[in-house]
Amino acid sequence: MAVDLSYPLRIDTLGKVHALGMRLSVYCHNYLCHRHTWLDMEDLIARFGEDHSSMHDDLKPHFFCSECREAGKPDRNIAFTLHIKESGAPPDRTPY
Repeated sequence: MAVDLSYPLRIDTLGKVHALGMRLSVYCHNYLCHRHTWLDMEDLIARFGEDHSSMHDDLKPHFFCSECREAGKPDRNIAFTLHIKESGAPPDRTPY
């Protein structure tokens, strides 16, 4: 399915994020955790579809911090960030 990239552009779906060569990361805001990992856009699209929203409130129910969950801390104190895709991105850490 073709992704609509017409003006005015709203980057509000996983398909648009991927079509524009961008990517998402997730970050844990818990005290003494601050884990960060890059999300695989192809896997996200395969799982949820390219029309799934890329907005925080729509992605948050599907993610949690595994280390905080194991430690009994709140595991959904997370945030998503949209990034320009770079070839020199840092290596992935333990996935959520």
